[in-house]
Amino acid sequence: MDNSSFEISNYTDLSAAKRTGNKIRKIREAKGLSQSELGKMVGLNGDRIQKYENGVRRPKADLLEQIASALSVNILSLSDLNAEDSLGAMYMLFLMEDSYGIDFHSSESGPAISFRDDDMGEYMRQWMERNKAFNDDLQYCRTENERKSVTFDYSFWKWNFPEKKDKNEIKKTLEHQINLLQERINEL
Repeated sequence: MDNSSFEISNYTDLSAAKRTGNKIRKIREAKGLSQSELGKMVGLNGDRIQKYENGVRRPKADLLEQIASALSVNILSLSDLNAEDSLGAMYMLFLMEDSYGIDFHSSESGPAISFRDDDMGEYMRQWMERNKAFNDDLQYCRTENERKSVTFDYSFWKWNFPEKKDKNEIKKTLEHQINLLQERINEL
């Protein structure tokens, strides 16, 4: 897959307000409600619901809770997700299932997922390979500084994903790995 085709606008054009609005619209339409009907249920007019759904405005927490209640859904299904806790991560996975298709299966360590979407599958393969290399590198770290360096390199990779590989970047990575190996050889 060519990462140069990735455009940041694909990600940033969808603001938090727009993401929340899309969720409200999707659930409202699935329930067969008009914007006016939902508005009446929460004490607003249809135009205001339309502004929320279009991302022009973002409902405050108390109004979002009223909308969730009117739609008979958990507020997390409308919220801009935070995957830093287990419940938020579950709602993120639900969204990913809708967007990318997920296959479930069992592995030796428990439940596992794979993605049907080719781009997402490729991203996951890249991540899996990079994560394996990171864990392999950690096993050979003898000092805290080596451990910090390897951890920083992995974090830097995540912060810059998807990365474009050019010759200079590959050379820099190889030189870094050679330096780590040379340090280990010198220790022996």
